[in-house]
Amino acid sequence: MLATDDIPTQMLPFNERLRANAATIPGKTSHESWPGEWSPNSTGKPDPKKRTSKWRSKKVIWAIAIALVLLACVLPSTLTAVNAYSLYSRDSKLASQGIAQLEKGLTLLKGLSSGQISPQVTGEAKDSFGQAYNTFTQVNSDLAQVPGIASSVPHYGSEVQSARKLLPIAIEGAKMGVLGSDALNILIGKLSNPFAANSDGLTTADLKTISDDLTQVQGIFNTMKTQIGQLQPSDLSFNAHLGTEFQKFRTSLPTIEQALQDANTLVALAPSLLGVGTPTNYLIEVLDSTELRPGGGFIGNYGTLTLSAGRLSALHITDVDLLDRPFEFAGGFIPFPAQYQWFPLVNNWSLRDSNLDADFPTDARYAEQNYKLEGGKVQMQGVIAITPFLIQKMLLITGPIFVPEFNETVTASNLIDLIHYHQLGPGHGSDYVPDPGSLSSQRKAFTGYLFKHFLDRVKALATTKRSDFVKLMVLSFQRKDIQMYLNSSQGEALLQQFHIASTIDAPKNGDSLLVVDANITGNKANNFISYTNQDNVTLDAQGNATHHMTLTYNWPVSAASTANDYGDNTEYLDYVRVYAPPQAQLQAQSGWTPEGVSTAFGRRVFAGRFYMKYGSKSSITLTWTVPHAAYQDAQGWHYTLLFQHQAGLIWTANTQLSLPSCAKVTSLNTFKAIPNSTNTYAVQGYLSTDATYGITYTCSA
Repeated sequence: MLATDDIPTQMLPFNERLRANAATIPGKTSHESWPGEWSPNSTGKPDPKKRTSKWRSKKVIWAIAIALVLLACVLPSTLTAVNAYSLYSRDSKLASQGIAQLEKGLTLLKGLSSGQISPQVTGEAKDSFGQAYNTFTQVNSDLAQVPGIASSVPHYGSEVQSARKLLPIAIEGAKMGVLGSDALNILIGKLSNPFAANSDGLTTADLKTISDDLTQVQGIFNTMKTQIGQLQPSDLSFNAHLGTEFQKFRTSLPTIEQALQDANTLVALAPSLLGVGTPTNYLIEVLDSTELRPGGGFIGNYGTLTLSAGRLSALHITDVDLLDRPFEFAGGFIPFPAQYQWFPLVNNWSLRDSNLDADFPTDARYAEQNYKLEGGKVQMQGVIAITPFLIQKMLLITGPIFVPEFNETVTASNLIDLIHYHQLGPGHGSDYVPDPGSLSSQRKAFTGYLFKHFLDRVKALATTKRSDFVKLMVLSFQRKDIQMYLNSSQGEALLQQFHIASTIDAPKNGDSLLVVDANITGNKANNFISYTNQDNVTLDAQGNATHHMTLTYNWPVSAASTANDYGDNTEYLDYVRVYAPPQAQLQAQSGWTPEGVSTAFGRRVFAGRFYMKYGSKSSITLTWTVPHAAYQDAQGWHYTLLFQHQAGLIWTANTQLSLPSCAKVTSLNTFKAIPNSTNTYAVQGYLSTDATYGITYTCSA
């Protein structure tokens, strides 16, 4: 047998364990009795003097028993806390890794908008989202092993509760990323080089796959909306950054939902817009902005762009006179609509003069109408117009283009002058006689050959310079160097929704301004005239805005202007229209011959004819008031000014805003305070895109 001293303490009877442990308590020896302990006397019977300790002994035993029961309850929670902490340490790293993978995928997709478009990019994005899905799924699997009682563990319990709600959302988001990247990968893979003729291009089967992906994405998005809607502030309270990000995400839900609807609409329209199954055609207008028209310039050349399976199967341009003149010579006549009776250069309307409004959808519909009336046979899906500024910027990407037929090297700087010289200079051919080699007229043969060589260069660089071309295309839509109209009402609605439809907008609230010039001399003076718009706006205490605007035109004498104006280079005639809000009231005008006040496109229009001589500077001054241009709500007064610009023309625009003396500004959008002034703000710069300026202020007596 083992001696009692050799027996492990935990195996001793309860009282003896207490006695054995007493030696470890300071001031207590092992042979001393404990309160309430039964201590045998010499007779072996209980000591009567110690019977009073019996009840106290029972109380202690019960207290110890209760403590043991409590320990039995607390111990699992303590162990769970240890397990939760272990999982937390491991899975928090995994969660951070998953978030990084999600962010990488999103960053790659965001790069598409800046021109980083390639199947490699979308493939990498898909891989990143797939990795995030696997990572979050693993964390979620670990979390499923944590007992429910872990939710009661201090600090970590709240995070476990939050993780149970947040992880499913992250998993669904990663699935959305995989499916969305897959759809983009198909689309970009088939359309990344629109000039590649040695591949199948976009097929009906591809569109079916993309449509199926979008259907799944829509379902996942609906699930995520429900999950996010069930989140409580407490679920995000353990991380302030997380709460901020989820609030941003909640705010973006309508935008995401709209984007999904737009994507589905585009996929449904793709066969007709991209020529999937059956080739589709667009009317191309090449504008000459040096002879300005309201739509961006005189339509000197036109052509047809044909898409088949999303790829460019044909594109050619030709002299517009080869369509217009034969129609006229055959006795054809198209009368000008009443609203264009101001145009004096010709009596017979045609394709070349169809863009007499700054609203491109209006111009495009008239262009298609006149094209058909003049004998055009191709069925079009829409109209695309480009300015010479687009070609100039593309030449900065392609480099100089050699035209061997004329032994000329064309650069961005000499493009316009060379085109005008060969079309209008000495020895040019007839614009009624076709030139077979250039697919244009004899007069515009140089332009025809230049376009062929230019297009060949673009095709050769389509892959290596893809990013540069995409960036330029995006910017050119914003600057209206590319204008597009789609016959499909759904397609056109999308263009308007994306603000690339080149429309004359009519905002329901606030102020607005658009100045539209039309060269009615028929020369190329607009290439040498500079334009400055000084608009001083004063707001009164009732929110009424008074504009005092001066339009300054400067046509300086120069060797280039003298040599390249062509036509009449001694004077310039301009038909000017100023579009203001519909309630605007004209108060004063000078510097032009007034042509009346009317209403068009939901705006009040002030019109006049303007005349200036070569080598001079002249101005037009207008004053008008816009009642209730600023409106008031609980946050204060709000004033916004939508300043639109005309295609083919860039103004130097200086807008100065004076607020009432009682105003205290609370926020600014583009406006900046003028130093050493009181309640005066300004915006200065080149108006190359439509812009919205805004200011919010309070005003108390």
